[in-house]
Amino acid sequence: MLDFKELSVNGDDFELLIRELLYNKGLEVYWSGKDQDGGKDLLCIERQESCFKNSSKRWLIQCKHNAHSGKSVGIGDLDNIVDSCTEHNATGYLLVCSTYPSSGVVKRLEGIQNSGTITTAFWDCKVLERELLKPEN
Repeated sequence: MLDFKELSVNGDDFELLIRELLYNKGLEVYWSGKDQDGGKDLLCIERQESCFKNSSKRWLIQCKHNAHSGKSVGIGDLDNIVDSCTEHNATGYLLVCSTYPSSGVVKRLEGIQNSGTITTAFWDCKVLERELLKPEN
């Protein structure tokens, strides 16, 4: 079991960890700049090869490091996801947290996904742990 409390409280190390994990998956990753809550969002380009026409998807990744408090990520911890995706021209949104998203956050992500314009996903601490424990990571 990984202990995310070993990472700095301010979340910078957590964001760097996620950035490197995404790089390792072959994604083009860069910082979007500081957002409203003072954190730096990540943007990544996922290239999709096809026999007919290659395409790409732009993802906005928000990292929330609450391992030290143990609190789940709540609605109040997020900005307006749709507006942020629009601002960054992203059609995908990934929330990565060192704890868990609250049920309200999961419902919000499902609602956005069901609207059909933005693909949403989240990695909680267990998904992140599985990713980090893969031999290639």
